Amino acid sequence: MQNIIHTEIDGAFKGSVVISALKLPAEDCLKLLPKGVHCEVVEDSLLPKDRLFRNCWKHDTSSSPEKISIDIDGARETAHQIRRMNRQFEYKPHDNIIAKDIPGADKNAAYTSRDEIRIKDDQLQIDIEAGSSADAFKQTLIDNQQIIENRVLDDNGELKSISYFYGKSPNVMVGVEPKQ
Repeated sequence: MQNIIHTEIDGAFKGSVVISALKLPAEDCLKLLPKGVHCEVVEDSLLPKDRLFRNCWKHDTSSSPEKISIDIDGARETAHQIRRMNRQFEYKPHDNIIAKDIPGADKNAAYTSRDEIRIKDDQLQIDIEAGSSADAFKQTLIDNQQIIENRVLDDNGELKSISYFYGKSPNVMVGVEPKQ
């Protein structure tokens, strides 16, 4: 399948890569883009299969075979967002005890549990900040059970894509807003 990759000039995705699966001829799709935007039509095989830092992709306009690079600062912030979301999932049962003042529930134990989560989260924050690549951030998240990796293979056993789920709420996919 073909995709158009281009760099946005304005808007929320400033500097990011937008990828569109082509259902129309490439020439028709290219006409829909603003004038002056650098774009290319590429095959799926030239796009990263790992989508964890998809919101940090940058269009590499050099002649290198890799058409996508990853913005390290953006990947670091994404890793922190995943860390914060998991912390929220971990806090929730303790917050319920504290906020609802449930009879028979030990509020002190809930506060102690929250403190333990906070201490663990502080170290994870330090580990993420110490990372220097998207692979390092991903490995830190995996090692700390912040994400669960799901590899999808095609009919020939070749890697088709990789998706991730929050480690503390494995029914919620990373990049998909959880229902409250």
